[in-house]
Amino acid sequence: MITAHDAKPVRAGEELDTKALAEYLSKNLTDFPEKLDFSELELAQFPGGHSNLTYLVKIGNHEFVLRRPGN
Repeated sequence: MITAHDAKPVRAGEELDTKALAEYLSKNLTDFPEKLDFSELELAQFPGGHSNLTYLVKIGNHEFVLRRPGN
């Protein structure tokens, strides 16, 4: 079982635009029970998964998993 502790720095060439991601999440996480500070967004990546890249998104004390198709 993979946990948040397994996340590593994002691999070269698989980076995400964190500014665009923060903007997207701020517009789409509007029903979240508390106000999130998207300036605190941190990004890491889970190992493996080249077909579907999997990232750990941390905002303050909250953790989310984001998946996207690989290149």
